[in-house]
Amino acid sequence: MRRTPPTAPKALKRRADAIRKAATIDPAYANETCWVLGCKRPPLAATTEGMGKYCRSHRHHLRRHGHTTIGSYTARHLTPYRRAAFEWIVKNASELFVKTALARIEGLLDSAGPVVEAHDIRTLSPAVKARAVFARIKRRKIDPKVLLGASLGVEAAFADEADPPHTSGPDKFREYPRVQMGKVLNTLGGGITKRWERSSAPDKPFRIEAFQPSHGLVLRRLGEALEEASELVTQHHLSGVFEMKRALEAMTTKTGKPKTSWKERPYPPEFVIQGRHATVIKVDDGPPNPLRKPKSVEVKETPAGEKLVIHRY
Repeated sequence: MRRTPPTAPKALKRRADAIRKAATIDPAYANETCWVLGCKRPPLAATTEGMGKYCRSHRHHLRRHGHTTIGSYTARHLTPYRRAAFEWIVKNASELFVKTALARIEGLLDSAGPVVEAHDIRTLSPAVKARAVFARIKRRKIDPKVLLGASLGVEAAFADEADPPHTSGPDKFREYPRVQMGKVLNTLGGGITKRWERSSAPDKPFRIEAFQPSHGLVLRRLGEALEEASELVTQHHLSGVFEMKRALEAMTTKTGKPKTSWKERPYPPEFVIQGRHATVIKVDDGPPNPLRKPKSVEVKETPAGEKLVIHRY
């Protein structure tokens, strides 16, 4: 996975140009306010802190949610659509467009390349970060049906909106659903947990957790890739997802009450997804320092019957 090192002359010049442009006040926006209706704050282009027609607050909201004022779909709102889409995919797995979409998603996972952990992606480009998410999804052995169900679920939820969220630009009605797909994929990609177990203090391991930030262009790249892979199913069979959702809502229990358990998970319990990648590193940092006198010495017994001598300083 090749990329320009952050200390290369080309990268340093690009960074210096961006900083200089961001620190310069654009005369066209000198007397303007943020383009969001009702916001009185100045746009970033009218300050020395960035570029753009939105203020800092709305700019961050747009990068994270795909809209300047509307938040992302909650799990409670999106899960019924994802579950209905998943059940429809399982029922129609032999359909030509479904098989094509699943093959395309498998191609995305197979071409993702090596796994890049979440704590090593800061300097990577959005496209490389997106491939890293697909690589981590493949490592977790997630069924492509789950990814296709996420795409159809987001599309169904977006199509069910009375007033669909949209932004400015040529893809103003597509940015929001793409970001929502990207957020689902970013969650499915998971993160990493590293734990260092020291021989001098076995009861106090050092632990770090890292997750890929869910904002920026990487969400757009993820959403575009998944949207392209599932476009045929979306164009021809989105109505089938709504029919499946109505069928699930009509299910009742033995007592005649509506069955709601299907709304709790976006896929059945048998589709178990592995937890985030965990790495345990055992460090032998030698015996206690003979030049220092410990404040206390404690002896503990492990479940395996071994005795641990713990020196506290």
